[in-house]
Amino acid sequence: MDSIMKFFLMLLCFSCTNIYAAPPMIDGSYHASFSLNSDGTVSSWGALDWSSPPTIQLLPLPINNLSSIVSISKNYFVKNDGTVWHTIDGLSNTSASQKTGITNVKEVSKAHVHTLALKHDGTVWGWGDNQQGELGTGITSYEENAPVQVSGLSNIISISAGGSNEPTSFALASDGTLWAWGGNHSGKFGNGSTCGAIFCGVPIPQKINNVTGITSISNGSFHTALLKTNGTVWLTGSVNGLNFKQVVGLDNITAISAGNNSTLALKSNGEVVSISNGTTPVVSIISGLSNITFINYPGYQVYYAISNNGKMYAWGSNSNGRLGNGSTTSSATPIEVGVVISPPNTEIPTYKVPMMTDLALFIMAVCLSAFVVVKQNKISVIEKDMNV
Repeated sequence: MDSIMKFFLMLLCFSCTNIYAAPPMIDGSYHASFSLNSDGTVSSWGALDWSSPPTIQLLPLPINNLSSIVSISKNYFVKNDGTVWHTIDGLSNTSASQKTGITNVKEVSKAHVHTLALKHDGTVWGWGDNQQGELGTGITSYEENAPVQVSGLSNIISISAGGSNEPTSFALASDGTLWAWGGNHSGKFGNGSTCGAIFCGVPIPQKINNVTGITSISNGSFHTALLKTNGTVWLTGSVNGLNFKQVVGLDNITAISAGNNSTLALKSNGEVVSISNGTTPVVSIISGLSNITFINYPGYQVYYAISNNGKMYAWGSNSNGRLGNGSTTSSATPIEVGVVISPPNTEIPTYKVPMMTDLALFIMAVCLSAFVVVKQNKISVIEKDMNV
């Protein structure tokens, strides 16, 4: 292969890693919303400050100093170099700051008052409020600003932080075991018991023995949802009881997201359903959505979804402009983020959340095709041991 062709392929593959850093995601806090875009950048919209009323950004705008982001959780962002970045106080902003004292991070999970981080070595770290032991250090404390390691955990593959008045933490290990710590006065652990009075907590991780076959866990305000490998959903906490119980009649689920008083679930056919809390949960289809690949219900009465063509949707409460459609009018049905539905009287930017372009898709295809090249009218595959 001549040098020009080699250089061209190397350039394409370098570009591929920068064009598509991670699958798009969308998340939010009470104050603002955040999206991880297909090019590894992050956009935000919503409240910009704490004034009353706050200054509001009604449409998504980029956070300028963020790139190569691989995952987000509310206003926390993980770069592909393992560093963690965040905006101040969960607000929308055009810049972010690095969280000091922690590196080699694979994933973050931000709750209302505390944050968990999963490192590539399988250990779990946390910071923020610890009054109910949600940081898992073995003791309770008012607040830990510097990251501290959760005691006794290793080989963890997934984490979930949730709750506000009942902040709880979960971790799923590579051997399938589930661990829980923090607030449990509503039965969020799903182990058949509570920790006692309100605001009580368990400051050391507890193994939850009565569940197996777990794919993912989602930690809501007062309840917990599990997704099993067989596509079934299980709930515990609050009116759901003290043990995980299966949602009858619901299967073929590929993702879950527990929020305030209900849980979103994504079906294998791309449909989205809402599951109510209760002794007999009610399952309802969310109309207006199809071919969905990502869902999120962070609480605060706002919901998010992303379709397979990269379009982002939001519905629910639009306080602080969190739906990102150029207004503060709430919507019971999904609307596309970044598309103005009811423009306000004042002029606003018309930035849209970026999606994959045809060129980006072409470059990805080239990079993922095992470097197939045309040479002398024949298809030749460049073997891995060749000097490219």
